[in-house]
This record gives sequence, C-alpha cells and structure tokens, in this order.
Amino acid sequence: MDGAKLEAAELAYLLATVRARGLVGVEDPRLFPQSQADKDATFAAGLKRLKEHSWLKPGPNGSLRMDDALLYLVAVAAEPEFVIFTIRERKGNERQLVLHYLAGPAVVELAAAPDGTFNLGVIADRPALAKRIAEMLAIDPASQPTSVEFTIGGPIIGAVKGLVAEGKGEQAAATLKSFGVNGSNGDAMIKALQAPDTNGQFVVTHLINGQVEDGRRASIFGKEGRAWMMNRVDAESTAVRVQTIGPETLTSMVEDFIRYLTQAAKAA
Repeated sequence: MDGAKLEAAELAYLLATVRARGLVGVEDPRLFPQSQADKDATFAAGLKRLKEHSWLKPGPNGSLRMDDALLYLVAVAAEPEFVIFTIRERKGNERQLVLHYLAGPAVVELAAAPDGTFNLGVIADRPALAKRIAEMLAIDPASQPTSVEFTIGGPIIGAVKGLVAEGKGEQAAATLKSFGVNGSNGDAMIKALQAPDTNGQFVVTHLINGQVEDGRRASIFGKEGRAWMMNRVDAESTAVRVQTIGPETLTSMVEDFIRYLTQAAKAA
C-alpha cells in the first residue's frame, strides 16, 4: 500500500484504535471528538466508511480485520520521534502544508485536502523525503547552475530583506557584494528576494513523550530556476547560512537538523 485517502471520521476511528493523544501539526476537532455522543457518532461513521472502502474486512468467526499497512501508517503518525513541517506560501496569504512523521526508518506523509479529507502515504527513505520536500516547494535541486554558500549575520540579512522590500535593490546588492556574493549569484539572489517564484520553509521538530521539545527551521526562496536556503548556523548564534540548493542539500540539511536535535536532547 502506497497511500490512502481518508475521511475525517475514518482517521478519527483509526487514531482512537492506536490510542493517539493527538496528531502533531493538525488542529481538527473532528479527529478527536470530546463528548461521548460525538465519539459514538464519529466512530460509528468511521467504522462504516472504513468497511465501505475495504480497509476493514471480515475475519474468522465473524471478526473484522483492519488493513495492517494502513494501521501502521497511522501508528507512526500518532507517535513519531520527529515531525517535519513543509510550508509553501501561496498568493493571497494562503499556505500549503505537508507533514512528515518519522519513527526509526519509517516516514509517513499526511496532508489535508481541500475537500476535508486526509491523504496519508509512505515515503521510502530519507533521500525520497528530501525529494518530496523539493517537489512541495517547487524547486529542482538538480538544475542549480553553481554552488554558492556563505555565512552572514542575521541582522545584516534582515537589512538586505528590508532594502529589497523598500525597492532598494542596488543597496541590497551592494551589501551582498561585501560578502562576496556578486555577479550572477548576487543578481539571482536579489531577484529571488524581490519576487520569488517559490517561497516557503521546512521545520524539523523533535518530540519527547508526544510533545514538541525543540526544532530547527530553514527558509526557501527561488526565482527562475535558482533556489536558495537560509537557516541559522545553530540555536545559540544569530549567524545565518545562505546557500543554493543542490542535489544533496536538502537531504544533508534534514540529517543535520535531526542529528543536532538528537544531540541537544541527550545533553539536556
């Protein structure tokens, strides 16, 4: 099974089956009904629809058997070690969100659909996860013409963004040039900041006992095929690392974030 499209009542029933206390990144009261009457109605509807969609099948002696693969996906989403939020900014202040739940080698994707249903799927491995994040943010790491990376103070990059927002592109370019980002690279970055084709972020969070304890964030922006990523060097510093997104950049960044969060939890 690669994935499933579930109605809210179906997902609510499955979450109750695995005794989930919540679903990180999803705030939908339909999934966790509070009153007994609401629980009875939701779970009855979910059970009915799961049967109709062949996720629940007759077993021996009149019993019912849930699809094992589907139940496994829900169990991973209900109790992950890490959750990755990938957010793409859309026109009109709209956002598109895709969630990835990681537990050991397992990676499960969840996205709410406009019709109120939920798309649940499995991602093969971490490189496939990085590829999915790139797809979500509409970037093509393989098409990046050159590799560029530099570190700049957080207040300075904030000033560059401010100058761009005020229409002072030349001043912003001069600031970047002082850090060695000039020519086609500087022009490409200024263009991407002025009117990005794609704009978003991904956030890796670490959960302990079902609660988000810590996280790392990277911002993504791109223009005309050139994509950039910005993130703080570490949690204690205001320095920002800026780099173009090449074929291995997202995979390395996800692994770096997970490694950092794991070590920080051990040191706490």
